[in-house]
Amino acid sequence: MKKTFLGCLALTAALLAPAAAASGVLEVSKLNDLDKPGAMLNANLPWHGNFTQLLTLKPGSVQTRFKIAHDNKNLYLGIEAFDDMKKIVCKEYPHDDRKRTHNDNITIDFDPEGSNMSGGKIVVDANGGITDYWGIDDNTGTGRFIFQSQWNSSTKLISAKKHADRWTVELSIPMGAFFQNVKNLDKLRLNIGRERPKAKELTSYAKIEVMNFASSRYFPVLKLKGFDADPFQWLISSVKVTAKQQDGVGKAAVSAKLWNRSKKWRVAQCRITLRDSQGKEFVRRVGVQADRMRNFNLDETIAGVSPGKCSLNMDLLDAEDNLLAAIDNQLELDFQPVRIKVLEPAYRDNIYFTENLTRIKADIQLMDNIGRPLSVTLSGPDNFSKKVDIASAEESNIVEFDFPADMPAGEYTLKAGECTKIIRKLPKAVDEVRIGKNNITYVNGKTFLPVGYFHINPDWKVPGLNMMGYFRTTWKDGAEIKRFLDRLAAAGVRGVIYPYIEPSGTKKVFADSARQKDKLTDEQKRLLREAVEVCRNHPGVLAYFAGDEPEGHGHSEEWYEDLYKNLKELDPYHPVFICNYGTSGIQRFHRGNDIICADAYPDYFTDNTNSRPLKVCREYVKFASALRSPWLALHTFDWGLKNPQGAYSRSPNYDEVREQIGLGLLGNSKGFIGYIACLSGSLSNHLRVTQEYLGVELQALKDVLLQDTTDVKFSPADPALHVGMKHLKNEYALIVVNTSDAPVKATIAPGGKAAELALSGEKRSVKLENGKFTDTIPPHRMHIYVTGKLKADAIDHQAVRNEISKRERERFRPGNLVAAGELNLGQIRDYQQGRIPANVPKITVSSQLATHNVKKGATQYFLQDGIRSTTPMQIMTWTPLASDKQPWIEFELKKEATLEKAMIFLHKSTSGVLLKSGKILAVTPEGKYIQVGSFANNDKLVIEVKLQAVKTRKVRIELTDFSTRDRMLEEIEIYGK
Repeated sequence: MKKTFLGCLALTAALLAPAAAASGVLEVSKLNDLDKPGAMLNANLPWHGNFTQLLTLKPGSVQTRFKIAHDNKNLYLGIEAFDDMKKIVCKEYPHDDRKRTHNDNITIDFDPEGSNMSGGKIVVDANGGITDYWGIDDNTGTGRFIFQSQWNSSTKLISAKKHADRWTVELSIPMGAFFQNVKNLDKLRLNIGRERPKAKELTSYAKIEVMNFASSRYFPVLKLKGFDADPFQWLISSVKVTAKQQDGVGKAAVSAKLWNRSKKWRVAQCRITLRDSQGKEFVRRVGVQADRMRNFNLDETIAGVSPGKCSLNMDLLDAEDNLLAAIDNQLELDFQPVRIKVLEPAYRDNIYFTENLTRIKADIQLMDNIGRPLSVTLSGPDNFSKKVDIASAEESNIVEFDFPADMPAGEYTLKAGECTKIIRKLPKAVDEVRIGKNNITYVNGKTFLPVGYFHINPDWKVPGLNMMGYFRTTWKDGAEIKRFLDRLAAAGVRGVIYPYIEPSGTKKVFADSARQKDKLTDEQKRLLREAVEVCRNHPGVLAYFAGDEPEGHGHSEEWYEDLYKNLKELDPYHPVFICNYGTSGIQRFHRGNDIICADAYPDYFTDNTNSRPLKVCREYVKFASALRSPWLALHTFDWGLKNPQGAYSRSPNYDEVREQIGLGLLGNSKGFIGYIACLSGSLSNHLRVTQEYLGVELQALKDVLLQDTTDVKFSPADPALHVGMKHLKNEYALIVVNTSDAPVKATIAPGGKAAELALSGEKRSVKLENGKFTDTIPPHRMHIYVTGKLKADAIDHQAVRNEISKRERERFRPGNLVAAGELNLGQIRDYQQGRIPANVPKITVSSQLATHNVKKGATQYFLQDGIRSTTPMQIMTWTPLASDKQPWIEFELKKEATLEKAMIFLHKSTSGVLLKSGKILAVTPEGKYIQVGSFANNDKLVIEVKLQAVKTRKVRIELTDFSTRDRMLEEIEIYGK
């Protein structure tokens, strides 16, 4: 009986298989009266189906199909999910329960702007239960989203029914749910997926080539027929919640700007929903009206709110309560009646030996008792005591205390009302790194502009590079940390390193799951002390690397705050560093660090597009600068991906890296670290040369570039042009960045008395008249104009560009029959699948050990990339498997040639020369292999073999005596004519 039923089910699914299939565009008709049960399922609309399994793209074993429409207020879906209903999982879960994915379910994923950077997920199960989430891209380039926050999409269930062979649901989703502060409403991408947990099958309407429903680059764009986007053109900005207290009652003052970006005057209702730390919900409605391109200032006070973490939702609604726009925030309310913010010393409330501080300055902030007398005292060792009386206290009260330079080291207590703050004067340190005013780093009292890369070789000495970030996340013990730091110090660079020791390599004490707690364990504290004992006085340390994008790993911000507290106590002399990849993560984790490194990777593609606007390099850093010392992580790699248009990703060129730096400087970045040039970035000629010159100009202008940016007027107005100025005493540097694909001519008005500005690295200058000058900035270039006493000739940018071109030409040496030149990472992976560019000679190898940067790629390509030898860290090599005792490499030439010689370049190893002997064979037209050359007893890193003058289209090299350890070949060249 079961067999008969399943046979009928399969036949039914086949008969119902729709003609419409997933494509680049999903057309959505406009219809009315769809909010009644059965209306969508019976509407005269096409079914969309042909769901395929994620990754394999095989057809789903059961059918799923849907209808879709809109009425300019809501998006409507009617969905049929076929299956033997006796086999599905369908338990009852409350609304918004995350366990809903344990049931047979439909997932509706969407990307509001088609940017692959953020999006929503709405999950509906066979019971009609709904759970929705909001997620952000995890910054790994894989299209994976981290859905960490609950989100109210306001999706309504119209109907849910179960039949013997299927279950159905009808839904309405407010159009405003898709447009959280989105300006371009025509880029919305949406997909329908199906999860069958019991069958362990994931299927999707869009053909998704990875195991991830939310990979929006595969989604079709919704074409909303007859859709009027104008009512949804609202922007909610400057959202702020301030804790207040009056007569012991906690209040939350909510403020925001609501911008009407539509074409006419509009009215709306703003629904404010605040959920406090006790779970109590407060809802307020505020009427809103604003003319076109004008804003409405919203101010609302909510009383009775409990302190602690809370969530704030702001929904804009029309007169019929249709959602127009929405925004969600996670925040914390602190109702301390008195707060003390120490202004001087500027860092960690510590007075450092190198500061020469002679006063203590603080802002006493009151939440209550405003207008009443207030006394502020400072006391410390040797009966030190000072007092400031304020007759009528205000919300903010600046107080200052003289603090003689010869005051003894120790703890000093600053007290106002019931609030106290401990200020420590520290003794002189063996090695001192601190953050000073304007977020600038100081090393042993001297200004320091950190410039470097993640994971470069610690033995390199590169002009201008003075630091490196290291991805060794755990260490065996303190001795291993010291050996690494000794290498850094010997090379004259400092490291941002993880302070995590894992006994016996367990990788459990500081695992992701261990960092999801609220506090450090005793074991974590013990191992932390062991690491800090090594690092505290070592000149190889710049900062402690607490976490790399913890928001993408489900880590707890409370854990990092506790880590920070412990690190500050164990080592007050070195800052704590965290990478975050968006404003949400920056905000969440800033209390656990001293340095925020913003991962504002724009992503670069061969069609000259980016997945994020370039301006995020400035915006993320600017956002971080209000919280901690901000750095910018530079995009110096190739993801090895494709964009929605099918174009491959690529590495940025020299000027595009400088463009990122310029945007970072304008956002007040105080450090730059490239990710990850030593791996996939190595593939790029531009990036290999860039890392040799990256820091030269920055270090020559260090002192002025570390200053904060002030605005500069320019005309005509152009959103692609970013302009700002940095002053140092009577000198200044003017930074101009053009983020467009075309040259921009602008008149810039820095003002001042300077009559001429030198253009750094460009061997020219501009003259000013009445404080203005006009210049043309090429596409994606940064110009730094400097006044007379600042160094403008530290670098020659055109010489660097020429060097890049020269090295590219050198890859194609005359007579070399097998050179391929530069391929991007996607092409290298295609190579392994047999998809090789027409101009590239094919190489076949007996085996390969794939390296990190070319996973699933052809490492044999590196034997023909034209790069003979590089640094000891170079991973652009080919390595056969250890089990391959006599490996071989075979070249298929593009045309028949007469052989002359072969050159084999070995990778330098501490174990000595690893390839001793081998032979070279040519293949005759009949397929016979004949020996045309050989070598034996080799003791050199470059092997040159003269070949018999044989005509052939195939050459094989057999490595007859090749070590099974550390064996790597850099390059092979076959010469002939």
